[in-house]
Amino acid sequence: MFMTRLREGRISYQKEDVEYHKPEFVVPDYKATDLLHKHSKTSDAKLVILMNEKDQLVCQVGKKKDKGYEGKDAVVRYINWQVPDDVVANLMRAFQEVADAELFVLLDSQANLKCIVQVGATRYTGNFMCLINEGGQKTCYRPSKNWGLIQM
Repeated sequence: MFMTRLREGRISYQKEDVEYHKPEFVVPDYKATDLLHKHSKTSDAKLVILMNEKDQLVCQVGKKKDKGYEGKDAVVRYINWQVPDDVVANLMRAFQEVADAELFVLLDSQANLKCIVQVGATRYTGNFMCLINEGGQKTCYRPSKNWGLIQM
């Protein structure tokens, strides 16, 4: 729902800091105040705010170290969940020349995926629609458009 920087406990809305912001999502005042109290002495951190399966806000703060961030590569991960093979194949084709990148995968309530690929200072976004058969089973993911460049 929201990926940005946290500086001295304050949520950054600066264009260069915001990696993803769901348009209708607004950080509640109580959550911003809580982050300020808990992280006021944190000079710079990566902040991810998501909604969990119980519709509760979950915040993940990754404090910056000399060589990267503390914590896990996956902010929220469901046990045994993997990026679907057809999405991986699309990523491999689209970014075959890229040696190193960060990947964020967001899942909406209809099981569609939004992928954000960060290559250095450049961000790309791709959306994948979940196709469902007559029996209600997911069959595959198809790109809903070509990869787009996110303007900074």
